[in-house]
Amino acid sequence: MLIDKEIKEKWLTSLRSGEFVQGTHNFKTIDGKYCCLGVLCMITNTPLKTDVGPYSDNFKAVKGILGVNIDNEKFTDLYYTNDNLCDGKYSAVIPLIEAIPTN
Repeated sequence: MLIDKEIKEKWLTSLRSGEFVQGTHNFKTIDGKYCCLGVLCMITNTPLKTDVGPYSDNFKAVKGILGVNIDNEKFTDLYYTNDNLCDGKYSAVIPLIEAIPTN
């Protein structure tokens, strides 16, 4: 998995900024919270759709941004960590994103 350096920096800055509140189980929740992948969609102007699941349009779009297969272990770690270790501030997912190599 590789990510564009500018996108990675913007993604990390956005997660740390406090502009987005961490949510779970959806890219964007009905109360305006975002999973880490939803934030990635927002900063890359990728439309968020209401469908969910690993083969939804949202996941396919993020897969394209990150250049990975949907079943990539690091990719699945991101959304499982987001959903299972949610503190509202992305504390558990930021180190995972920092570890993604850039191209």
